[in-house]
Amino acid sequence: MESGRIGGILSKWRRMTWTLFVAADFLVTRYHPFGYLFGFRAFEAAHGYFVETLILFVLWSTGIGLYYVTFGKGRWRADMRDRREQLRNRTAQPISFSARMVFLLVSLAVLVVSLYKYQHDSQPHAGGLIVPLLFFGLFVLVEISRVMVPSDSMVFNPDDEWVVFLRARTLRIGYGTAIFVLCALGGILLYVPSLALVACPVGLAMALAVPACAYQVMDRRAAALQ
Repeated sequence: MESGRIGGILSKWRRMTWTLFVAADFLVTRYHPFGYLFGFRAFEAAHGYFVETLILFVLWSTGIGLYYVTFGKGRWRADMRDRREQLRNRTAQPISFSARMVFLLVSLAVLVVSLYKYQHDSQPHAGGLIVPLLFFGLFVLVEISRVMVPSDSMVFNPDDEWVVFLRARTLRIGYGTAIFVLCALGGILLYVPSLALVACPVGLAMALAVPACAYQVMDRRAAALQ
């Protein structure tokens, strides 16, 4: 019983790893402790604080690697073996819709705030946009994969007629939303060009969120009719 409880705590801790990394990155870019520790504050003042993020990422990756080598080696191998079996049998479950939307919108909000600060800062540094762009791009890729394969499995099954139908309908809605977003971005570029930098990630998130929401509605209606 005790070992199962400890395993559950460790499992939750692993799921929180990236969330904790984002929080830690916010703190180090806000207070830049590595610049004080290693003496490159002048470089950061001239080029931005992306070095803080790089050092944090190296330390974070090293810590996770040491943990898996020392404590979680057997568990990691078992997890990878189970994941391969699930992918082979087409039973692997994707990230839930609510979790995907939360991460996509949070990463979008962080990126929009970073872009706003970059535009209105007296001495803008592009280094502060690296982490927000990477995390937003990661969740965009996750959402694109779910739009392309809208089913309860991570592997597309061409023999499932219902999945093929939902995929076609979802892609149709996605194409329509993308055309609308492109037209809106064209209008913004013509009439309010100062908002174009912020409008691009917002439009991209909208073009992905609308078909994902449409798929959820269609899937729930179909489940209610069964």
